[in-house]
Amino acid sequence: MYSSTLETINPGDLVQISRLTRWGGTMPTGRRGIVIEKSYEAYERHYSKWKVLVDGKVETILESKLRLVQDGQ
Repeated sequence: MYSSTLETINPGDLVQISRLTRWGGTMPTGRRGIVIEKSYEAYERHYSKWKVLVDGKVETILESKLRLVQDGQ
């Protein structure tokens, strides 16, 4: 449900954006973006917020909704 401890998101990374379901899981939206910067550092990583460039607009998104796009995806 939350970001893997092996995934470290950094500015410049390409990420896939998911949405939270009613039951706390995530569902892919098909949207992708480029991470600009961390806007809020939370004690628990999945509550941290990142500024992400999506379709030409900057959005603030929880880390729990972001997944790194691996090479070739």
